[in-house]
Amino acid sequence: MSETSDITIKEPTDEEIKAWWNWASQFSMASTPFAREWAKEGRDYNIKGQPVNVHVFCLSCTAGAGGRDVVTRPLKAAIASGMDLLIPVFVAASEISFDAAEELLGEAPKVRFFINEVEARPIKKQTSVGPIVFVENNSFEEEPGTKEVYYSTGYWAKVSPEGIRSLRFGGSGGQTYQQNAQGEKIIGGDFNTEVTYDIEAQV
Repeated sequence: MSETSDITIKEPTDEEIKAWWNWASQFSMASTPFAREWAKEGRDYNIKGQPVNVHVFCLSCTAGAGGRDVVTRPLKAAIASGMDLLIPVFVAASEISFDAAEELLGEAPKVRFFINEVEARPIKKQTSVGPIVFVENNSFEEEPGTKEVYYSTGYWAKVSPEGIRSLRFGGSGGQTYQQNAQGEKIIGGDFNTEVTYDIEAQV
């Protein structure tokens, strides 16, 4: 464990991280908490399909090269749940290897994590999380279907919602990859994400 102010940061279990990826893979581009400015639409997309096999409430970041979201997101539902918050501070995954996932983070990623605007230290963790089922047109631009093996790496935190007024997290590092019209993988841009959650936000 590590401490910041009076908030204890706990290490999530492998099962919790696997549950997070299975939760995240269910969203299509049409209605996703992994897109920028989704809170403007008046719905908390985080509520949809939360895992039932682990006792955590999953929060979202912006996926791929989604960038930094300037629209504050609500924490109301997460706080009301009474469960620990599972925070993907700066994470990546690959079906190839842990090394391939690490390339997305970059050699020296800039990780940003603030609780109540006080800088905190997340926990680095690698986990094999397959099988993962990705829907059509998913938020991570992965081919739809089941990936029996999926390698997750990055910076995570699990915290109790008690005493939390705001969370801000993300990072920047390596490069993302996209498919062109010929189905070839090409460099899609820098991997950069940041979101802010506010317990006072009403959605």
